[in-house]
Amino acid sequence: MFQIKRICDISAGHIGGPKCRIIAQMCPEITVTVVEVNGSR
Repeated sequence: MFQIKRICDISAGHIGGPKCRIIAQMCPEITVTVVEVNGSR
């Protein structure tokens, strides 16, 4: 079995950003990166 160490959410938007925030808070051992591809946001 493998262990997740990193998560990258591309195009965070209204759902992805808060979702990744919760993952980062609940799983501090996982590195969470959020990338927004739309420069106007």
